[in-house]
Amino acid sequence: MLVNKVDALNREELLEIVKIHKVYYPSGHMTKLFSDELLFSYYQLISDCAQDILIVKDNGGSIIGFAFLGNSFGAVMKNLILRNKIRMAFFCAKNFKYVISFFLDRFGCGSRGFNSSSDVRLISIVVNTDFRKGIGFNILEFIKTQLYPNLIVGLSVKTSNIHAVNFYIRNGFFVEKIIRDKIFMVSR
Repeated sequence: MLVNKVDALNREELLEIVKIHKVYYPSGHMTKLFSDELLFSYYQLISDCAQDILIVKDNGGSIIGFAFLGNSFGAVMKNLILRNKIRMAFFCAKNFKYVISFFLDRFGCGSRGFNSSSDVRLISIVVNTDFRKGIGFNILEFIKTQLYPNLIVGLSVKTSNIHAVNFYIRNGFFVEKIIRDKIFMVSR
C-alpha cells in the first residue's frame, strides 16, 4: 500500500480520519475525549495548517493510515478553541479535572521556551492496527526520504506510550529531550 501526499482532504476523508483516531489513537490523550464533532473540527484545522498531509488507503480505497506534518501545533489548538467555543465549554465542563491537569502540566512543565532542533514536526500519525505491519514504517520512510531528506523531523510522544517510543527509535529517531510526560524526538 502506497503512501500518498495530498493537498487537501474532503469531508468524507476527514470523517474516515476521525473514525480511525477514535478507534486507534492511544488512550490518555486529550483528543480521545473529544466528541466526533470536535474531533472533526480538530482534524479540519490540522489539515488546513499542515505543510504536508499523507494518507495510505487499502485496496478498497478506505484510509488506513495518515500523517500530518507542520510547524505550529499551538496555532491548531488556539483556533480549535476560538472556532468551537460552545463545544469547548461543554468539553471543559465535562472533563474539568483532566483539562485543569492538562493546562497545569503545559504551563508548569518547562516545555515553554524549549526549542527543538527539528525543521518540521510530525503533528499526528495514526495507523489502523489491522494494517499496522509496515504502514507506519512506510509513512516515516516517505517523510525522511521523499519529503524531507535533508531536514530534521521532530515529534513528541507520551512517555507512557512505550510501543510508539520503541517504534520511533527503531526507525531512526532519538530522544532530544524529556519534559514530564512527553518525549521530544528527532530524526537522525
